[in-house]
Amino acid sequence: MQRYLSFPITIILLLSSCSVEKDCLEADLVLINAKVYTANEKLPEAEAVAILKDKIIFVGSANESIQYTCNDNRIEDLQGKFIFPGFIDAHAHLKGIGYREMNLNLQGANSLKEMLTQVEIYANKLEQGKWVVGRGWIEKKWPEGRFPTIQELDMISPDKPMALERADGHAIIVNSLALEMANITGDTPDPVGGKIDKDVNGKPNGVLIDKASLLVESIIPKRTREDEKQALRLGLDRTAMMGWTQLQDAGSPLSDYEILKEIKEEEGLPVRIHMYISDGEDALKFINTGPYFDEDHYLISRGVKLYADGAIGSRGAAFFEKYDDYETKGLVIFQKEETMPKLIKSLVNGI
Repeated sequence: MQRYLSFPITIILLLSSCSVEKDCLEADLVLINAKVYTANEKLPEAEAVAILKDKIIFVGSANESIQYTCNDNRIEDLQGKFIFPGFIDAHAHLKGIGYREMNLNLQGANSLKEMLTQVEIYANKLEQGKWVVGRGWIEKKWPEGRFPTIQELDMISPDKPMALERADGHAIIVNSLALEMANITGDTPDPVGGKIDKDVNGKPNGVLIDKASLLVESIIPKRTREDEKQALRLGLDRTAMMGWTQLQDAGSPLSDYEILKEIKEEEGLPVRIHMYISDGEDALKFINTGPYFDEDHYLISRGVKLYADGAIGSRGAAFFEKYDDYETKGLVIFQKEETMPKLIKSLVNGI
């Protein structure tokens, strides 16, 4: 009896095997047993993903993925791990990230003492008179919980001008030589939208908030276009390395958009870029010409960066009452009579 039953079973198995091979779809990588967040309301979750030549060709259930889990397709069992479609950095400054890598990167300093040590090591490598430019420090993460002082910077570098930008980009700390070169004294008035911080004797203490930072930044030797291109490349590489798939560049000149177009044509972009054009002449030009897109929407510019006030950390955010630890209500940068026409024209032109 067993001899007769084995024959039809063998035929069925062979036919089934042929059917699977015939229906198998090509994929370079198949991810199974996953928890996939799709961002699609019609299919909010899935269990498998198939990829072919750097493109996702399938997202669906475990049963549906069988058509890809065959032949020589590479299969990875994620054992219930999550898959997300991509992480977007909603507020960053691409070129600033690049320059931070090119110059003095203070992002990883865990204390004021560590930050000052990094500055000293970097400054000692520079020739006399060269600018010490750094970015990324933030006192909130330090046990000391305070800004560096001008005296501390002067002890490190009395013969080299210094400008160190806080992580949020809304304040810089400079040494006495930088103040002297910028002709900033106790009598220098605060610029509109900025503040020159002073000590109890009315002397500048090296902290320049928001628009006041331009008084020093404007005298730092200008970088070349090649410098800017290198900074943007480094910013792209750093962004991709961190796992971001898109970055919203919150305020850059039109020239950065043109450089990114060049980079895209020459070597491609590792992440999508959505750029906002900084307020000023570039923004006015951009508002009149309308949004910019490339063919595959990998490089987009359809927004303008305008400032209403400063940031809380540097005590520039505008409040109705004074800060508990600082004699200020912050800074109002927004000028209604100047800003409203820009906003209206932007909306009309699709920005």
